[in-house]
Amino acid sequence: KMLPKWAEDFTPGKTEDLPVVLTTANPALAVRIINQELSWEPYYAKLVAGDGAKNPADMAIKLIPDRGEMAPRGKEAERVRIQASDPTDNYKDRAEIRLELTREGLGYLGHVRGGGEDELALKPLFLVVKTEQKTHTWQVELKP
Repeated sequence: KMLPKWAEDFTPGKTEDLPVVLTTANPALAVRIINQELSWEPYYAKLVAGDGAKNPADMAIKLIPDRGEMAPRGKEAERVRIQASDPTDNYKDRAEIRLELTREGLGYLGHVRGGGEDELALKPLFLVVKTEQKTHTWQVELKP
């Protein structure tokens, strides 16, 4: 499926005050975005390097979901299910995106904890969540 034009550039914007820190002890976390618009807003999420390009660390983390749609500001809407595979929950005017360490991510942290080089610390990783109007950016840190 083709991405809309505005969802092709994932250059990080101004970062949120607190980074998302994933550790072996705390391998999953969620961030939330809220729709300020009066229209339905699709969103797309991606893990990228500082310049918006692919960061090798993106294989260490799984985003759930990496895209979706938010109802208009202040509204929740009932979802009409057409196919058995359609989501059963209603639309909300906000979205939660969960970051989970993958097996590779946990393995990497084990490697660093054992004295291996922390190559990912040299290349900052960012979570960028885009709607047509806004770019939300968090720095993501992996800490053993």
